[in-house]
Formats: sequence, structure tokens, C-alpha cells
Amino acid sequence: MGGRFFGRLFFRLGKAVLRMYRVILVDDEVLIREAVKNSIRWEELGYELAACCKNGMEARDFLEKEPVDLVVTDICMPYMDGMELSKYIYENHPSTKVLILSGYDDFQYAKQAIQYKVEEYLLKPVTAAELSSHLTALRETLDRQRKETTEYRQIKAQIQKNRLVIRSNALMHLMKFSMPEEDLLEELSANGIFLKKACYRVASVAIDLFENGQEGQKEREQSALMSFVVYNITEELVRKQGFGEVFQGAFAQTVILFESDAPEELQKSAPDLCRKIHTTVTEALHLPVTVGLGSVADSWKKIPASYRESQSALTCRYVLGDGQIIDIREIRQKNGSLPRLTDHIESLVMQIRLNRQAQIRETIEQIGGAIQSFFPDKEQVCLLLQQMMQNIHTRLEETEQLTDRFSEREEQLMRKLPEFSGFELLMAALDAYYSDLAVELEVQRNRSMRKPVVMALDYLNRHYDDPDLSLQTICQYLSISTSRFSAIFKDATGETFVEALTRIRMGHAKKLLAQTELKGYEVAEHVGYSDPHYFSICFKKATGMSPTEFAKERRGTQ
Repeated sequence: MGGRFFGRLFFRLGKAVLRMYRVILVDDEVLIREAVKNSIRWEELGYELAACCKNGMEARDFLEKEPVDLVVTDICMPYMDGMELSKYIYENHPSTKVLILSGYDDFQYAKQAIQYKVEEYLLKPVTAAELSSHLTALRETLDRQRKETTEYRQIKAQIQKNRLVIRSNALMHLMKFSMPEEDLLEELSANGIFLKKACYRVASVAIDLFENGQEGQKEREQSALMSFVVYNITEELVRKQGFGEVFQGAFAQTVILFESDAPEELQKSAPDLCRKIHTTVTEALHLPVTVGLGSVADSWKKIPASYRESQSALTCRYVLGDGQIIDIREIRQKNGSLPRLTDHIESLVMQIRLNRQAQIRETIEQIGGAIQSFFPDKEQVCLLLQQMMQNIHTRLEETEQLTDRFSEREEQLMRKLPEFSGFELLMAALDAYYSDLAVELEVQRNRSMRKPVVMALDYLNRHYDDPDLSLQTICQYLSISTSRFSAIFKDATGETFVEALTRIRMGHAKKLLAQTELKGYEVAEHVGYSDPHYFSICFKKATGMSPTEFAKERRGTQ
């Protein structure tokens, strides 16, 4: 690669000048090809006319063999026309620019040219002066791109990257104490790292968006890019303070090794600098980041313990939420054995039996608060809630007949607890399940006189996405009058038909907005609203937020 690069340089007056840009001319009319070829002073404009081709296929064959910076082409040609050639270049040689000379003042051609990132679309006839002017402008564009992406800079950047990787590996060996002490100190010394301070403290910075472990190839690429930005910002701030080492750790995290001769300085200054890093990174990326801060180590040999503590602090994001600075000392002051939820379980069972929707939601919130106060990690949260659900099931079975449908839904929810990316989403799912169960049980107790309500709720849950779904639709399905059904439904559920339908649709809308990338109008269509504006009004009335605000808040915390 290097030989090819330097082979393309030529020298004038002792100064190195980058090679001229290679251009090919494509036109099926030989007279036009020769006229353009001979009327343009290619070298004076910074170009080398590498070839003249009589159609797009011939140009394509040339491009497959030789590097070309610019293609000047006609549109109407046999075998492969100019638009087909432009598409081929767009898909296979994205760095090659295209300038079209056309006799067709056609909007469709212009539209296609934009689609294939054609740089210029000029209408014939074109004078030599006009074409030269456009070639000069294109050369300036090529100059800027060359300056930004020269192979020399790529090689230099790769060397620097390798140095950073080697240094980061050495510091990660320190974090994990993964080699004999003598070898570890030798490796650190070889990278200019000398552990001469009296005390140390480790902080780990994580981008919350890429921490759920389910990202695909595109997300992994974004994660690598964003983590490098976080590293650069953090390294600059720490270097200005002269306060330690910064390196890229595991899981796309940035790790800070604070060092000082005064323990009290690390107690105060490290959190202060973490707050500054957190603010700067968040403002720069517009993404939530969390900083986990370990305790002070009074010896370099205790650095791995401080690192493990910083990682433990990060696990508390699941219950505390993203975008925070979590100090392990504060966690330890409040942490203890997992909470006993006996009283909350008894209260929730009672509210479910009585179908008190507001109280069910309030009790679920109290359970969430009790869990959060003990700072458990995700695994502990899931285990605790699975046990709670089993206890509630047992208590309800003492007096209620649980349907197979809800038993299956409960089992499915219990299995999926670890899959929820956020604590709030998990608790919302529990709220939705127990709220629905309460309604089901009350209906079940009055099945003899309220069987239509059960059928209606089932129909709503299966057809909520139908924009034509109405009270009349349900009543025709049940073969019952609207007045009688409305009275039965209201008495059984405490809701009107419209309120129940809106609640179900809003529930599904919240899930789609939180867990997918669908736009507001797409979500409206998915949940049965043909008018996106009316959907927005209903959603804001139900949640206090617009669909856009809700999506931004929920997706930003996952």
C-alpha cells in the first residue's frame, strides 16, 4: 500500500506534490469525445486524462482495473448508459466523482443523478471555459477529501492506534492482575507507566445505549466510534489535571486510573472530575453515560479491587437508571440484604382481588421503590420478582380460578424478566399484567351475567389495531344491543368501552415507542389510529407526554 502511494508522487522544485487526479471521458460520439479531450487543458487543471471510452460498459471495465478519481460521461449510450454507469460507480466506487454532460433537460434524469451522488449535471452544449470552471471546482473538492483521508494519515493513525491498544492492554492487565507482579511492572514500565503514588482510585465510564448486550453489527460499529470519542474527551480532561491514566477497557468502556499522594484528594477531586467528564461527554454526544467510581486504594496492588468496585457500581444502573455518577461508597452505605416484600405482596393480592386499578399501580410503584433502595443488580432484581410472582400466584389460587391464558402469560413474563433493558419497563410490564389480571378475575367471578365483557376484552386485545373498531363492531360480534353491553361493560370493568379500547391501544403504543424505532405516525397506524394527530392528542391525555417526548425519554434510557 505504501509503495503504491509514494509511487504516485512527483516532485517539482524540490517540493513534494501529490499526483494529478485521474479522469476518464465517456461518450459514444467520437467527435464529442475528441472535442472535449482536446479543448480542455487537463494537466493545467490538475488532471490526467487516463482514458476515453465509447460507452458505459467500456468505462466500467476500465474502472475495475484502474483507479479513477473522476468520470465525465454522457447519458444516452449503447450497452450501458450514463445513469447505469453512475449507479455502478455509486455502488462500487463511492470515492469516484461523476460529472454528467447531457443533452436531456429531464427532471427524472436530474433526480437519478442526485440519487447516485453525481457531482455535476451539465446540459450540452458546454463551452470549454464552462467545463474547465466546473473541473476546477471539482478539483478543490477532491483536494479537501485528499487532505482528510490520505493514506499517510491512515498509516500514522494506525500506528498511534496500535500504541494505544498496547498501552490499554497493559493497564487492563493491571486492573485484573492477570500476570506475575514482576512481569506486570515490566510491561507497565515499558509503556511509561510508573506506579509511584501513595494511593489510587478507578472509575469506569460506559455509554448506556450500547450496554444491553443485544446490539447488532451497526450498533457495534457505532459503539466503537462513540467509545473512542468518550476516551478522547476523558483523556484530555484528565491530562489537563495531571491526575492519572486513561485507557479503553473492556465492553467499549473508558477507564480512569486516578493517582495521588493524598487520599483525601482522591476522595473529593476524583468525583468532581468525574462529574465534569460526565457533563462534557453527555453534551458532546447527546447520549446518556454512566460513571462507576470505585473506592480509594492505599497501594497499587489494590487497584484491581477498586476497578471491580467501579464495575459493580455500573451494574446499579439497572435500578437507578442511566446517565448517573455512581460512587461505590454511597452504594455500600445503603446496601444490605434484599428487601422482604411480604407486606407489599399481601396488599397487591388484595387490590387484585378487588380490581382496584389505581391501588395496584401504587403498590407496584412501592415495590419498585423498595427494590431500588437496596441497589441490587439485574440478576438479583429478576430473582426477587420471580419469587414475588410465585407468591402472588399461590395466594390468588386460594380463592380464585386462574385461567390457562393468564397462567401462560405469567410464565412467559417470568421467563422474559431478564430481557427487559430497563427497570422501569420491567415494572410497567408487571403493572400491566396485574392490572389485566384484576379485571379478568372480576369478570370471571361474574361470568354468568357478564360473559360478553370477557369476550369483548379478548376481541379488543386481538383487534385493537383495527381503525374501524367501534362499539357497534363489538355489539355485532356479541349479538347484543349497544345500551345493554355498555351497562354491563361499565359495571364489570369500571371503564367505558372507549376508555378500555384507549387504554389497550395506549399500552401497546407505549411499548412500540419505547422498544422500536417506529415514528409516531407509524405507531398510530399500528395501534388502530388512522389520524396521527388524534393519536397524539389521545396519547398525551393518557400519559402527559407527546409520542415524540415519550419515545425520546424511553429510548434514551435503554
